[in-house]
Amino acid sequence: SLITSVAVSGVAPYKELVSAGFVMDGNGNKMSKSLGNVIVPEEVMNELGADIIRLWVLSVDSESDVRISKDILKQIAEAYRKIRNTIRFMLSHVSDFDPSKDTVAFEDLRPVDQYMTAKFKLFANDLLSAYDKFEFASIYKKVINFMTVDLSAFYLDFAKDVLYIEAPNSLPRRQMQTVIYGILRDLLPLLTPVLLHTMEEAWKELPGVEGFVQLAEFPQAVDGTAYQALVDQWKLFFHVQQ
Repeated sequence: SLITSVAVSGVAPYKELVSAGFVMDGNGNKMSKSLGNVIVPEEVMNELGADIIRLWVLSVDSESDVRISKDILKQIAEAYRKIRNTIRFMLSHVSDFDPSKDTVAFEDLRPVDQYMTAKFKLFANDLLSAYDKFEFASIYKKVINFMTVDLSAFYLDFAKDVLYIEAPNSLPRRQMQTVIYGILRDLLPLLTPVLLHTMEEAWKELPGVEGFVQLAEFPQAVDGTAYQALVDQWKLFFHVQQ
């Protein structure tokens, strides 16, 4: 297609090109039916779902030969379940949230809510930059770390007492719902290029949005100076916590 396009129009048929290495088995060997080490994508999709294949592609270093096996796919499936379960938990706690009237202004959020908002803004900036540079493996690591460490292990674990115990319309609950909703509103489009089917499913459950997540715009990169300063204020807290 390159030669044909250049011969006909004088230009390449693409603006940018990402070239990947060969796909090998889990031990780095060439796949062969005679060796019984072939991974059939259709079988993986039927067993685990198409998004598992997409997440595996994101996880590997495409600049060199990549490995795939049933064990590797099991690890990817486990990472996927963590992402899915975290999003499901978040959605379950904004079902009664109306963003048009329940949103709390940033300056009226508690320090921990402001911290989580700032942390997500910086995470989104990093993700947008990685997308622009085609740093797919970096995106995978950033997503897993944010979902499992920053969200699940810290903020959402901390939020359970407020979300489950406080009155539905109480200020502390609305403050946390504001943060959770804001993260979901931007996170789902950000993850759509990778987990298309899962994000579409989640988008349908998110209040205050319409249409398809594939048509939703990415959040815009922001000046992270103030957000970074806010996050830095929490370094001592996490140092003591550890």
